[in-house]
Amino acid sequence: MGERIPADDSGRTDAIEPYRPTRRRLLQGTVAATALGALGGVPAASGQEDDDGEDDGEAGGEPIDPAETIVLGGITEGWEGREPEAIAGATNPTLQLVAGETYELTWINVDGLPHNIAFLDADGNALLQTEIVDEQDAEQTVSVSVTEELATYVCEVHPSSMRGSITVGEAGDEPAQDAAEPLVPQGQEVGLQKIAGDPISQPVGMETVTVDDAEERFVVDQTGEIYHVTDDGVEEFLDISPRIVMDNDGFDERGLLGLAFHPDYQENGLFYVRYSGWPEGGEALPEDYDHLFVLAEFQASEDDALQGDPESERRLVTIPEPQFNHNGGDIAFGPDDYLYVSVGDGGGADDTGLGHVEDWYDANGGGNGQDVTDNLLGSILRIDVDTEGEDRPYGVPEDNPFVGTEGMDEIYAYGFRNPWRFSFDVSAGEEEEETEWAWGGSDSGSDGEGDLLVADVGQNLWEEIDRVEAGGNYGWNVFESFHCFSTESPSDPQAITDCPTEEPDSAPYDGSALLDPVLEYPHQIGDQVVGISVTGGYVYRGGELSDLDGRYVFGDWSAGFERPNGRLFVADLPEQGEAEGFDVPVTEDAEFPMEELQVAGSEDGTLNRTVLAFGRDQADELYVLTSQTPSVDGTGEVFRIVPPGEGEEIPPLEAAE
Repeated sequence: MGERIPADDSGRTDAIEPYRPTRRRLLQGTVAATALGALGGVPAASGQEDDDGEDDGEAGGEPIDPAETIVLGGITEGWEGREPEAIAGATNPTLQLVAGETYELTWINVDGLPHNIAFLDADGNALLQTEIVDEQDAEQTVSVSVTEELATYVCEVHPSSMRGSITVGEAGDEPAQDAAEPLVPQGQEVGLQKIAGDPISQPVGMETVTVDDAEERFVVDQTGEIYHVTDDGVEEFLDISPRIVMDNDGFDERGLLGLAFHPDYQENGLFYVRYSGWPEGGEALPEDYDHLFVLAEFQASEDDALQGDPESERRLVTIPEPQFNHNGGDIAFGPDDYLYVSVGDGGGADDTGLGHVEDWYDANGGGNGQDVTDNLLGSILRIDVDTEGEDRPYGVPEDNPFVGTEGMDEIYAYGFRNPWRFSFDVSAGEEEEETEWAWGGSDSGSDGEGDLLVADVGQNLWEEIDRVEAGGNYGWNVFESFHCFSTESPSDPQAITDCPTEEPDSAPYDGSALLDPVLEYPHQIGDQVVGISVTGGYVYRGGELSDLDGRYVFGDWSAGFERPNGRLFVADLPEQGEAEGFDVPVTEDAEFPMEELQVAGSEDGTLNRTVLAFGRDQADELYVLTSQTPSVDGTGEVFRIVPPGEGEEIPPLEAAE
């Protein structure tokens, strides 16, 4: 799998992590875990800001009285402060404690997903931790003996979003506030021009298509709508929201997730969408599964190519999804005119549990990422929508890697966790004549096989970008990015140090190497969060930002749930096999393989929004799709990336309209 981080003399391979848990030990305390619903009715925190605009997690005031029980709500978006009154309503509140005292802390599992609580020192070592529980309203109580070592409390499963600070001092002490230097180097300045907003909520995709010799832009809203963007605003192109399975009030990864126009849209009016739905007709969903992955074909109205016909739906691919998350969802026609489809590993965590099949790697439970015979999860698919098979409403290209083997014909590449946005570098070949593609962008000399770049969202420690090739195995859940992964201890780099770098040499596998990413970055170093969920972008080939030419523009969704703070990155991607992973443990002087773009017109140079996706027009100029909230019921905005002098003011969210 290319060059790996070597083990030291002790046989150990380290990896960056927020903390180093030892799950079977409980230090300095006792834990009682029960399934109680007594506090289930306590209202959740807003997850946003106080009225004065201060971050909910900031410290201030007197330490908590040791006689008071600390109560937190455990939810993936962040810890909810409930009691005492000083932390009530705050997300990831700072706990100000008195040295030498013992506090009782109770937390309640609000969303029924896997959580625990761990208390860390300044180096990320676990001083006290509880077992992981995944039952809604389950309650754990722990006694915390306060020493100067305490620095942070986290959820082991969601350490980036569920993370709060601890300050230790004497009664009446005011905690110090230290400003940290940025870890990722600052890159060039860019401006942002807003092209679309209300009523868009969570824009997760943008596509362009030629209609009557004019380029038209369309934005995909996760809530179930597709909007046509004009100079005068947005107009509804398609609304299938009644068919969508999702939670319209909170954070959700389900919804309307992808759009692709047929390369011959001007002639046939066909387009394709990917959404989370329910079974229809003879389709079935296994017991306790969450929803159905749906890839469907639609057609434009007979008399208006700028209006989709919701009654024209023809389902092509359906896949039972065991969990609500890790859905992938991006779809795009490649330069070969075949449709590429990204599929997550089925969700939950670790690629294990309900709906996650056994694979060839016995050291880890699961998983769908390495399986190619039982289901299509954890893969990039490649299908032919212009033909039909004997038993399916689509064709399969004959050169797909598993055609004629025991593997599933549709799979093009595999070993993915949650591929969130992919793109083709349409100018990857030698420069020849320029060819326009109907799906947007141009091939300035591509050989017809433009590089396929996939952003794969990691679990606790790493994010990655992959350069994808036919038949490639990208390692999940044997690896998380460059580093061995353990389903038993997903944040413990010492758990597995000798994972295989090749798949089996027995059918349907061929013994090929597991392929490394071409870029990785850690979730955090110390207490500084770099990001928690990569958002794939595009190689810039436009004409307005010459300094970005040939560089990959991408982002990270947000550093946490409590306040949207997504980031814009740019990188020079190496060829396959030439990238190197971070040395571990990662230190603050580590060299990052990317830079952070600075947003002109923003007070601090940042976007102050979540980064959901990117778009590209037919001139190869790029767009960033954002939201002002992490919840589905948000305020979406689409910005064109322009030179800094042409952008508009990007106010902080408390001042945004």
